[in-house]
Amino acid sequence: MEILDFKSENLSLAQKLSKEFGNSEWIWNEMAIAIEKDLDGFITIDKNLPNQKMIKILLAQEINFDGVA
Repeated sequence: MEILDFKSENLSLAQKLSKEFGNSEWIWNEMAIAIEKDLDGFITIDKNLPNQKMIKILLAQEINFDGVA
């Protein structure tokens, strides 16, 4: 896992990875959809909230980190 700043380039990366790895129920995919639709503030970009972060979970379905994924 890696923590990424909540920036447009990281959101683009999330969407790109979601498309590359198919229709799996990846956290990336869920985040990308939530960001696009802003599900009642589930994920928001609020300039009044400093240091918003995204969690990067890459290939978690292929590598089971002792039950973490």
